[in-house]
Amino acid sequence: MEELLPESTGIIATHPMFGPDSGRNGVKGLPMVFHPVRDCEGSGKGCGDYWRSVFDEMGLVIHDMTPDEHDQEAAFTQGITHFVGRVLKELELKDSVIATLGYTKLQEIVEQTCNDPLQLFLDLQRYNPHTEEMRVRLQKALNDTMEMF
Repeated sequence: MEELLPESTGIIATHPMFGPDSGRNGVKGLPMVFHPVRDCEGSGKGCGDYWRSVFDEMGLVIHDMTPDEHDQEAAFTQGITHFVGRVLKELELKDSVIATLGYTKLQEIVEQTCNDPLQLFLDLQRYNPHTEEMRVRLQKALNDTMEMF
């Protein structure tokens, strides 16, 4: 955006770390990443301050971090969750009368992540520069665990 937009255009990078399913009952307490890349001019207070106050009034928990810090954390917090959810979907896990709480939570991960469009999963994996590292580390962890047997 910095390269494409004129210097006079303010840029405030935000990313609500939730989607429609998570926010359907309200967004109070949910996380929002916030980073004023290039603040607006001409107002008594910057646009960043204005939007921060709007999000704060909504009850969002604002986390200040750079876009790269966001991408590093999101590769694991979002990227791995969606990756594991898609893998578990391929296993076609069935309901069971003897399901443990852990098994039920795995099914919830499938439901939560696979309810999102496939394109979101693909974009998380393709366009975050840190998800490849996550997948390599995940593969190593799987291999290491399989070698225990």
